[in-house]
Amino acid sequence: MTKLKQLYKKLTPLLLFASLLASGTSFASFFDRWPEIPSPPESKVAWVAQNMTQNGVPMKIQNFSSRLGVKEITGYYMSTWTKGNGQKPVINEAGEWTVVGKIDGGYLLTVQAKRTKNGSGSEGFLAVSTLLASAKSDSIRSDTSFPRLPGTKMLSDTRSMDAGRFGKTLMMKNNHSVRSNASFYMSNLKSKGWSIDPTTAEVQRLSGKSTYLYFSRDNESISMTITRIEHKIGSSIIVNINNTSA
Repeated sequence: MTKLKQLYKKLTPLLLFASLLASGTSFASFFDRWPEIPSPPESKVAWVAQNMTQNGVPMKIQNFSSRLGVKEITGYYMSTWTKGNGQKPVINEAGEWTVVGKIDGGYLLTVQAKRTKNGSGSEGFLAVSTLLASAKSDSIRSDTSFPRLPGTKMLSDTRSMDAGRFGKTLMMKNNHSVRSNASFYMSNLKSKGWSIDPTTAEVQRLSGKSTYLYFSRDNESISMTITRIEHKIGSSIIVNINNTSA
């Protein structure tokens, strides 16, 4: 597998998850110097995150929708990025997605497209990431300050700073039950000055399949979804942390 294809393999899960992101660290001055991906033809484009990091890798992500099909969108980028000097683009299939990418200096430009549900066009993501940061390590450089039960594995650490709002989205899993995780966070965060939403305080009465917790402290908030992993022992945990004073 080539170095570029290895990078695509690492970035594709992020792009699939991009629509869920709501959080990260500011790299404003650094992002200002980044190359831009031209908008696809006959499309609507909107920002998902302008200042974001994924597992320590700074990124910028936009989503798009177009009346054109996937082949027309990917063909546009294959043609546009083939012109001129520099490394030529490559194209790969990843499930229902078609991914086109190109290395531009110290950056990786990626376009990911799929057919819309009604089949009337295509939709997807445009992403720019730092190539050198992506290639440094296969390990997840995650937040070690957020509390977790022993044996918890960090799957993803995403950070962003947009419109003065700082946030993080952490994805974790462990072999503990939903109830054990919920009890741990209710006790741990309460001891650190966080207040729990009273509507989530009766978590111990739940069936054990999933629960939602919400905590607040000054200008900060933590929302947490804990779900039992089907057919396996353990739980998955998604945490969104936001701070409007950063």
